[in-house]
Amino acid sequence: MKFSVNRQDLMKVMGSVLRATENKDTLPVLKNILICCKDNSALITATNLELTVKTSIIAKIKEEGSITVPAKIFANFISCLEQDEVSLETKGNFLHFNDKSKIQGIPADEFPIIPEIDYQINFSLPSSLLAKSLEEVSFTASNNFTRPVLNTILFSIQDSELILAATNSYRLAEKKLNIKNKIKDDKSFLIPLKSAIEVISIIKQFNEEIKVLISENQIEFQLKDIKIISRLTEGKFPDYKSIIPSESNVSVLFSVEKLLQGIRRTLLFSDSSFKGIFEIKDGKISIFSENNSKGSDLFELPVEIIEGDKSINLKLAINLNYVFEVLSKTNFSNMRLNLVDSIKPIVFLPEKDLNYKHILMPLKV
Repeated sequence: MKFSVNRQDLMKVMGSVLRATENKDTLPVLKNILICCKDNSALITATNLELTVKTSIIAKIKEEGSITVPAKIFANFISCLEQDEVSLETKGNFLHFNDKSKIQGIPADEFPIIPEIDYQINFSLPSSLLAKSLEEVSFTASNNFTRPVLNTILFSIQDSELILAATNSYRLAEKKLNIKNKIKDDKSFLIPLKSAIEVISIIKQFNEEIKVLISENQIEFQLKDIKIISRLTEGKFPDYKSIIPSESNVSVLFSVEKLLQGIRRTLLFSDSSFKGIFEIKDGKISIFSENNSKGSDLFELPVEIIEGDKSINLKLAINLNYVFEVLSKTNFSNMRLNLVDSIKPIVFLPEKDLNYKHILMPLKV
C-alpha cells in the first residue's frame, strides 16, 4: 500500500475515529485503526465492538492495500508533522512515513469484520438539531450498569415524530423532534449512553442533514464522509408516561440565569445527598440548604405565577444538583416550573419550546 494525503484532512478525521477505539486492556487490534486504500480514497475505521466509526478522505493512491496501526500513536505522530502532504507506505507490518519514520502495525485481516446490515428504518434530520437534542436528554441517564436499560437513550418513532428520552428513575428528560420520513409502524430502540455521547461529540461539529438507519440490533448515523454504527441495548424502557403529571396546581416562570446563581450558592451548603428545600410562596421561589459542618443558605427569587393559585404555599425537598444540571445543560433563557403538591413529580418546561420537558421526583422531607 502506498499513498499520500493532506495532513489537515487526516487530522480532522482522526478526531472522530479515535472515539471508537478501545482503551481497555483487551484485544490489541481494537486499539488500532484500519486504513484501507482503494480507488481515490483512504478509508479509516475504528471499533470497540460496541461502537464503530468509518470515515474516508481523498488520497493519491499509488498502490492499494490495507493495514492496522495504533490509533493514538498514529494521531499524535501526524500532529507533530509540519508538511502539508503526508506520504505513507506499508512494508511488511510497518507503516512508513516519508522514508524517515515507521509505526508497527497488525495485519488488516485481524481487524474485526464490520458486516453490512439490512436496515428496516431510515429517516433524516439536521445534525445540529439531533446533537443538541441528545445533549438535552443524555445527562439524565443512569451511570449505574446494574439496570442496563437505564444506561441508554430511548429512540421512539411515532409516525413522523422522533421522541428521545432518558431516565435514572429519579429524573427524566424527553425531547420530541419532527423527522422527514413518515414511519409506518411505531418503533422503539435503546442506544447505549456511551455511544450516544460519542455520537454527540462527532456530529455537533457538522451543519448538514444526518441520515439515521436502524435495524433489529444496530443503529447507524450517516453524514457525508462519516458513518457511526452502534449496537442497540436489549430490553424495555420504563413506561414513563404515567408518572408525568397531566395538570398542575401552579406554574411559575423564572429566569434560568438568576435561579442558577442561587443554586450555585445553596449547593455550597448542601450535604452529600444535595438535598434542598424548595418553597413557592408570596410570588417567590425560596431555596434553603443546610449542613451541620458548613452552615446554611437561603436564596429567594421573585417569579411570575402564570397559572394556578397565586396565593399558593407549597414546600418540597429536592436534589439541588439535579436542578442545577437541568438549568445549566439545556441552554434556555426562561423556564416554567409546574407543581402539583409536595410529593408528585415536578416538571421543568422551556418558556417557548413545547417539545422538551424535564421531570424530577421530590425527596422525602
